[in-house]
Parts: sequence; C-alpha cells; structure tokens
Amino acid sequence: MGKLLRPLFFLSFLLASLVSAAQTDSTAPAIKWSVISKKIADKKYELTFTAPELPNIHFYAPGQDLDGIVSAQALFTDSSVSAENITTTAATETVPTAIFVKGTVQLLKGPLIWKVVV
Repeated sequence: MGKLLRPLFFLSFLLASLVSAAQTDSTAPAIKWSVISKKIADKKYELTFTAPELPNIHFYAPGQDLDGIVSAQALFTDSSVSAENITTTAATETVPTAIFVKGTVQLLKGPLIWKVVV
C-alpha cells in the first residue's frame, strides 16, 4: 500500500502529456506535482495528481487517441498495480494542430488535475 501513496511519475507519463506551445526553453520551471490518494473501495484507490498552471507549457488532456498514441497514462513499477483510465476535471481547450491526422487536440487550461483509479 505504501507504494500507492508514493507513486512514481514515469517518464512515459510526462513525455506523452507534455507539449510546448512556445519555443523549447531549457530554463522551463520544474513541475511541482501534488498527489492525494483516497480509498474508494476495498483494494481500490483514486489518485489525484495536481500541478499549478505553467506559463507557455501545455498538457494534453487525457482520453485522446493521438494517431494510435495514448495522450496520458499512469504506469507503476509494481506489476500488481494496474491503473484505469486517467480523467480530468480541469478545463480543456480544443486547438488546431498539423501534427495529428485528426487536425485538433484538447489541451488542459489552468492548473493540472488528473485522476486515476488503481
């Protein structure tokens, strides 16, 4: 259970969700994540990941298929822990993009809020 309370943020989770709307900047601020766990059933927890809004940094909203790539996912080093879909309660904005075939992508606006059930 201790592993659930101290989840690791995996490189794939962050890389799959980070998109810069501005020029790449090596001085971009570090993302300061907060994590809260809440027991919702026997052996089932809801993890809420939050971070403040960062200027010129945008995150993909979860639940999107970006040409066969999941927009956000949670992975855990403990193979006995599996995550359900990530959801958000944050505001989203649909913007045009030439990167994906669909032609649009949803980005989170304001503070980041991701929830995942494990």
